[in-house]
Parts: sequence; C-alpha cells; structure tokens
Amino acid sequence: MRKIATTLLLSNIDACRINLGYNKLVCDITLDKSELGIECDGFNFENTTLGATAADAALSFNSVGFNYTVCKAEVEAQKLANDVSGKRAPIAAIFPFIVLLFAGGFADRYNKRKPCMIMPIIGELLSFISSSFNFCGNLLRRTTNGIWCIL
Repeated sequence: MRKIATTLLLSNIDACRINLGYNKLVCDITLDKSELGIECDGFNFENTTLGATAADAALSFNSVGFNYTVCKAEVEAQKLANDVSGKRAPIAAIFPFIVLLFAGGFADRYNKRKPCMIMPIIGELLSFISSSFNFCGNLLRRTTNGIWCIL
C-alpha cells in the first residue's frame, strides 16, 4: 500500500512539473494546500488550456490567481498520472499472468515449489530497491533522448 501511495504521489509531482510545466512552488503547494487554506471546490476547469502558460510560470505565493493555478495544476496532474497508471497496470500484469499459467504445472511436475515461492519475494525486494534509488525518475519523466522511462 505504501508503494502505491508513494508512486501516485511522485507521479503527480512529476506530471505537474515536467509534463505540464508548472513551477516548483505551485507543484509543491498542491501537496499541502489545505494547510495554507487553499480550497478548490469552487473552481471549474472545463474550458481551460492544458498545462502552464507563461504567466503561470512567474507566479509567486502572493500573486493574484495563485490559488486557481494551484488547484488547476493539481487536477491536471491527477488526470495525467491516473491516465498513465491506468494504462500501465494491465501491461505490467500480463507477464506475471502468463508465467503463472506455466509455473504451477512446472512446480508440481518437477517438485520445485520452493523456488516458485521465493522468486516473487526476490522480485518484490528488487522492485523496492529500484524504487528506493529512483534510477529512472518516474514513469512520466522523459529521458534525454525522448524515450519514455518505464522502470
């Protein structure tokens, strides 16, 4: 559960700063806007442009329209991150499903149940280590040559 929450949180921050182009202050305040008294209930974002404009990049905490920009950045980042994670989850589940179909019969036939029980634990450990070091950034971050990073 912790891994899912952390991944979604980092995806929202990366989507806000990298893909949508909002400045660091706006994206950081989306995390603790309730502590600063920013309410997003009254805003409507249906007919707005996607991403930050040049005026949004220069906003400071006391600027007019700062609350609107923070709320807009949060909504857009959540939509983008949810869209990407919704497309990534089925793709990530296909390989384990295919292996699962054959691993049960293999384990029963050759009496190799222990390796089939230990391999998922090792895989989860490697996943934790790789996410701890954050090798590739996040799913939404582009590498320098323009290829999407999927690790």
